[in-house]
Amino acid sequence: MADFAGDDLSGSRFERVSLRDAQFRASDLRGTRFHAVWLHQVVMRGVELVDVDIHGEIADVTINGVEVSGYVEAELDRRHPDRARMRPTDVAGFREAWDILERLWAGTVERARALDPARLHDSVGGEWSFIETLRHLVFATDAWLRRAVLGDPAPWDLLGLPWDEMPDTPGIPRDRQARPELETVLALRRDRMAGVRRFLDGLTEETLAGHTEPVEGPGWPESRSYPVRECLQTVLGEEWEHRLYAERDLDALFRESGRLVHATRLIAAPAETVFELIATPAEQPRWDGNDNLAGAVTGRRVRAIGDVFAMTTTKGNIRENHIVEFAEGRRIAWRPAEPDRTPPGHLWRWELEPVGPARTRVTHTYDWSQLTDAQRIPRAQATTAERLRASLDRLADLAEHRPHAA
Repeated sequence: MADFAGDDLSGSRFERVSLRDAQFRASDLRGTRFHAVWLHQVVMRGVELVDVDIHGEIADVTINGVEVSGYVEAELDRRHPDRARMRPTDVAGFREAWDILERLWAGTVERARALDPARLHDSVGGEWSFIETLRHLVFATDAWLRRAVLGDPAPWDLLGLPWDEMPDTPGIPRDRQARPELETVLALRRDRMAGVRRFLDGLTEETLAGHTEPVEGPGWPESRSYPVRECLQTVLGEEWEHRLYAERDLDALFRESGRLVHATRLIAAPAETVFELIATPAEQPRWDGNDNLAGAVTGRRVRAIGDVFAMTTTKGNIRENHIVEFAEGRRIAWRPAEPDRTPPGHLWRWELEPVGPARTRVTHTYDWSQLTDAQRIPRAQATTAERLRASLDRLADLAEHRPHAA
């Protein structure tokens, strides 16, 4: 066993190595990046875990004596109300989950079309590009439905993309250099998603409760029997998580283009108090940093996707705001439109993250990446992060001075 004491290994790269049962004492791991590593049965004592971003599968994680994985799962379900539906228990639930994924992915693809096509090949933060993400989902469907469930030993398309850490496997293509056009990959996606739909339409409870037959020949997953439910759950999980990654990276690309701006600040008030001020139309003129809102036409509090609330602007115009995202206490977004007209494509979003019982991190976003009305573009360009910050500051003043439960 090697000992490293007093050595400077800064910038070292460890790939496909085993550090099982290793010990780190009085060591500096600042700025270290872990990707696709196994951290099972890891024990940390006397550590400083500050400004750390963790994303992955967690279970039985205890921090300072508190098991936190249950809290994380509950918070993710609250932020994304459809997430719980990705854990179906019967055939009807799997069909409903696929309905949701088809709808969500349609919106994500529509956003991506607004980018310069070349940017869809760009990596953000070392992650897959948008095109590569779609290619990976082709592979995931081929692996877990067409191979594992339907029994095709080699269902692969040349553009399918396995995950980076997968060992090279005979017969499975892996071309990271390919740069197919969006429409080429979308045609593959439509074919694979239609295949999932056909299978779910014919699925019975008996088949769902059964096991697959082992597939002959090398490939992924390995040649053995799997619960059908587990295979379908894997497909749902891949689709759900990778869409969130894609949306995150599209946000970054649109920020670089200037068509998405945001501002964030901490507000010394509970998330419920802050959210109430945002979701109640009559309150909005009080915190509007653009000084564009005069009053609410209707005072009905927003409670769901599909709700519409009308506001009067300071110029006397009426704007109908269509709710397109909603998670009580966590997220709300709307698309403005003239009365009885289709929204032209810009969006206002608020995201709330509790930081303790009486503090909330609030992010305000203006996204005009899909704006189609050329006459509105100059005003959209004039909506800066500073203006969003003005709304946040006014909102904070209202929330912090509003009585709330201790």
